[in-house]
Amino acid sequence: MLADNLRLLDASLTGLLMVLTPVSRKRMNMVIARELRRANQKRIAQQKNPDESPFTPRRRLRDKQGRIRRGMFAKLRTAKYMKVTATANEASVFFDGRTGYIARTSQYGLEDTVSRNGPRVRYPVRQLLGFDNGNIRAIEAQILDHLSRHL
Repeated sequence: MLADNLRLLDASLTGLLMVLTPVSRKRMNMVIARELRRANQKRIAQQKNPDESPFTPRRRLRDKQGRIRRGMFAKLRTAKYMKVTATANEASVFFDGRTGYIARTSQYGLEDTVSRNGPRVRYPVRQLLGFDNGNIRAIEAQILDHLSRHL
């Protein structure tokens, strides 16, 4: 369903977007990318997947008393690590370098070592980046707002 919505959005707005200059489209895409980053940061802070299901909780290895003081991915969701970029034709939200490796492991539930010489563990899927219907409506609103100001 989400893919259908994206195709409809793409088909309906392609003609209108081609009227804009490449510089104007890049500026609009940068605003969209920043809004998507903000939405993903908020969702990660709530520890939810794009479909609103909660993240798989951390596995407790020891029966230690006390609570975990920091939520999962607290640093990873900051603007320092969650990058945005835009061209005239696309907008991207991504993780770079080592943080990209960590995010990819969680996003797809890959296998990795816990520590340098530690055991290999398959991590549960926790989707850090993604779209939901609210994001698509926000993108549509950003595009229509930009078009209304520049046409």
